[in-house]
Amino acid sequence: SKDGKALLACDMHLELAIPNIWYRAAFHYQENKEDVHIFGVTIPGAPLMIIGSNTHIAWGFTNAHLNTSSIIVVDPTSTQTVVEMILVKDKAPFAFEIKESAWGPILPQTFFGNRVSLSWIAHSPEALNLQLLQLEKVKDVQSALNASKAIKVPVLNFLVADRNSNIAWTLIGAIPNQNPDDYPVVLNPIDHAIWSANNRTLGGEWLSGAGGESYLNGIRAYQIQQGLLNFREAAPKDMLALQMEIKAPFFERWQRLLIEILQSGANSQKQQELLSVIQAWNGRSAKESAAYYWIRLFRERISTAILERVLAPCLDECHDFLAYFQDFEEPAWLIAQHQPSYLADPKHNSWNEEFLSHIDRMMMSIELAEIKNQIWGNQNRLAMNHPFSSAFPGLGYLLDMPSIPMSGDYYVPKVVYCNDGASQRMVVSPGNESEGIFHMPGGQSSHFLSSFFRAGHEAWVKGEATPFLPGKPVHKLTFQPARK
Repeated sequence: SKDGKALLACDMHLELAIPNIWYRAAFHYQENKEDVHIFGVTIPGAPLMIIGSNTHIAWGFTNAHLNTSSIIVVDPTSTQTVVEMILVKDKAPFAFEIKESAWGPILPQTFFGNRVSLSWIAHSPEALNLQLLQLEKVKDVQSALNASKAIKVPVLNFLVADRNSNIAWTLIGAIPNQNPDDYPVVLNPIDHAIWSANNRTLGGEWLSGAGGESYLNGIRAYQIQQGLLNFREAAPKDMLALQMEIKAPFFERWQRLLIEILQSGANSQKQQELLSVIQAWNGRSAKESAAYYWIRLFRERISTAILERVLAPCLDECHDFLAYFQDFEEPAWLIAQHQPSYLADPKHNSWNEEFLSHIDRMMMSIELAEIKNQIWGNQNRLAMNHPFSSAFPGLGYLLDMPSIPMSGDYYVPKVVYCNDGASQRMVVSPGNESEGIFHMPGGQSSHFLSSFFRAGHEAWVKGEATPFLPGKPVHKLTFQPARK
């Protein structure tokens, strides 16, 4: 940062809904005659701060996407049935049957005709505890790393900074057959920057032992890395701008391929119109961009067609096989780029002919004049809804956040796609909390008649810098223990 202090930015991506999963909070108390001040977000009813700053350290998490579960083929004769009684008001209890093995519950899906059981670390009692409380009193990065070894949560990337400009990354949580003392650590790297965006962070023995297949594509991590390394004297507003970045270099090569295909064989008026739209793309996942909409759709159609052909035997056995792969970009792109004859679709005379047929089907129901009006924001509309609005549709306008077009996507730093996105945004330098920034979609209150029901939501939508620290108290609620 400009004053040489460490800055931590964190925006955890989750399903967006009303009320928000997080509750913005500040804890003030004394321990051993020392004042403790903690700011961040908690889960309503939980006795701890999930992420935030205690004025000495600031910490945040991202999903590590590690392999913490196994699918085990079981002998059907070795299973047992457990009955859970679910109490229902004014009705008889409902008996819910669960088939289990020694390793965990039996899944409804089969694996090549065999019954399988799910063994997941989260089913183990020792996989969760409340040791996250220890971060509230930690005063430096090294102490935070030491405390992290005892914390049991779903496996996460743990990023932490302190007021003495130290920064670090490690894994946090329970990993099967791994000792937390052996978890990898990055402490004060030479380029003074650490980044994490649900990308692969492990290699070597760790990748084979604890790596998963659900890492997200590394393009967001790359963009964040480049942004951090290009900073000279970063301020909180610069980190917020990086969180709100919508440039989409991920799709540049797909744009080039689409232009090449259209230039080599665009015969219809629709194809010519699409070519002019694609050539005018400004490289952003902007809500008003027709080019981004069409390039993204083209990549989706071509990748799906290629992978369904290559993985046909797997799909025959498991219809949702592709859903288990979060990042299939490179194999799909290499096939689309090199177009090997042995993987060509026999229904077409050439790869270009196949690609053009997909392009024509993309536009089949679209009139020529409407091609340029098919904008990304029409597909990517915010869907942040209250659970009651589906039961009482007429109340949606009162209970839901406005369904507005949004810029951003899964493939840019500003992650937002309908009901997925940044469940909060935080930028803070430990000890300089007064200069920090905080966003949260929705408001602090879950009551639609409250003035706080939508308070702060517009700033989250627009990326406006709003204070990390709470303002002056407006209302006060005091809890008194009952007298005996």
